[in-house]
Amino acid sequence: MTEIKHRFTDEVLHVVPEDSLVGANLPGASLSVANFAGLDFRGANFQGAGLSAADFSGANLIGCNLRYADLSGAVLIGASLGGADLRGSTLAGTDLGHSGLEGADLSGVELSDTNLIGADLSGARLQGTNLAGASMKYALLIGAAFDDRTQFPALLFDPEAKGAVRVPLADPPLPESAWDAGQPVIECLFQRASDAATLSLHVRTAAGWLPVDRPTEGLACQLLQTLGSAGAEARAYRVGSAVGLIVRARR
Repeated sequence: MTEIKHRFTDEVLHVVPEDSLVGANLPGASLSVANFAGLDFRGANFQGAGLSAADFSGANLIGCNLRYADLSGAVLIGASLGGADLRGSTLAGTDLGHSGLEGADLSGVELSDTNLIGADLSGARLQGTNLAGASMKYALLIGAAFDDRTQFPALLFDPEAKGAVRVPLADPPLPESAWDAGQPVIECLFQRASDAATLSLHVRTAAGWLPVDRPTEGLACQLLQTLGSAGAEARAYRVGSAVGLIVRARR
């Protein structure tokens, strides 16, 4: 059993039945102002969780699902977020200084007043991300992907000179109604190319094997965890040329 406490009062906010927080399932949990400093949450599911003003300093959040999570005012100094999925999250006033965001998916995220000084965004997905007012001194952008919608801090900021890569505009977002039309995922195959930069993820449904568009390491970790769990399920769906995944708790 693991207790999650308030960062200032030590009040117990939530109790996780397991002794380890690795892979913890906390979707929609209300954990504002919680103390997570230095904790290991690898592969955890925080989708839609309330995490405003929480302290994640030095925490291990590699491969976490943080989609739609409220991280406004949270402290993530030195946190490891490699491969994390942060799409749809709220990061207003968040301190991500010197954090590791290698390969994280920040597509479409509002980061206009976020501290990213010294952060490692190598290989991150920044398509449609607003970084216009972000503090990005000493930030690493090698291999980060951005497109024509991405906004950077200043007119003289040259992402390509810092190693970022301009990519074509993505396909339109896949509809939420795709869950009902999707096929349950039976198994998956996740591979990393020899250059360590290229990832591929294929899923098998009743219709056969399908390649997932723009996979991340965090998505692959979440999918592998889901396929081994009785409490969650995944479905794959196709719209046009795109194949997407939805992972959620069983109802």
